[in-house]
Amino acid sequence: MRVTLKDIADKAGYSISTVSRVLNGSEKISEQVQKHIIKCAESLNYPFNKSAIPLYSNGSKSIILVTDFYEGEFYSSYFAGYSKAAKDLKVQLSLVSVSENADEVIDTISYHFQRKCDGIVLFIPSLERKDYTYIKNKLSEKEVDIPIVSNGLIENPILPTITFDGYSGGHIAAEHLHKKGYKKLGIVKGPPGKAESSFRYNGFIDYCHNKKIDVVWEFEGDFSFKSGLDAFYNLKEIKEKPDAVFCSSDLMAMGLYEGAREENIIIPSELAIISYDNLPMCEHVRPKFSSIETDFISLGNHSLKTLTELISPTNNITSSLSFIPTTLIEREST
Repeated sequence: MRVTLKDIADKAGYSISTVSRVLNGSEKISEQVQKHIIKCAESLNYPFNKSAIPLYSNGSKSIILVTDFYEGEFYSSYFAGYSKAAKDLKVQLSLVSVSENADEVIDTISYHFQRKCDGIVLFIPSLERKDYTYIKNKLSEKEVDIPIVSNGLIENPILPTITFDGYSGGHIAAEHLHKKGYKKLGIVKGPPGKAESSFRYNGFIDYCHNKKIDVVWEFEGDFSFKSGLDAFYNLKEIKEKPDAVFCSSDLMAMGLYEGAREENIIIPSELAIISYDNLPMCEHVRPKFSSIETDFISLGNHSLKTLTELISPTNNITSSLSFIPTTLIEREST
């Protein structure tokens, strides 16, 4: 049988309203009464967020990072950045992994809303605008009113969105290759229809067009190692080959590099490569890879600070798009 506030009130010997105020974080009740009611609630296994109660949280916010977590360096680096940012900002951060299904996202957010978490960071790159609209509408129907910040880039965002400046990243990559003296360039793009892919591609192509640099080869990838390897096999077959290639993710760059290594192609004298994200793998290959760095600590800091503003009862933010700058880390591959 489901435990109710009345059950806790009966056990504790206080009114339902007093129990409710304690479990909702009121500071206007004595510490002794708060501890007693919380002890009763815990003994009855009543679900509540203890960290939301100032007596135990020291005023820190409880934030849930909801993502479709996959094994690999990208998500590890992403969460490590958030963990560092949360520690610096004295935020209690928890990671919750969900599938790409919008209904599961809704259920997860609703559950943590009931447990009194203060805010949600949502990062599921596969979600599209229609998915965000659906999620926002369903949460409203359920009367789940909780601040949410998204790290997934879409055009015309539904939620306040904070992500990396992929356009500048692509632009910086092209500029770097141009300044290094490469005349014929190529690009391994991300999956079609994704805003992040388009931003990186457009930044690269716009720079090349403005500087009248030949882009002699393009290949459509999906940010995976395999698509980078497929890109190399395609590159082998074309007549006019690029001197240097921008891969829109580190994993695709590693796939391209693996194909080049099997064919004894020397990097960078026969083919220069620059990638995007600057994950630890870029330091672990030889030659070390030049890459566009995405600073996950800065992303976490900005996202958590924005959530703190959204939690404030005076906030008036509805939707916004903020970009975290990207920078070039030059190494041996260019």
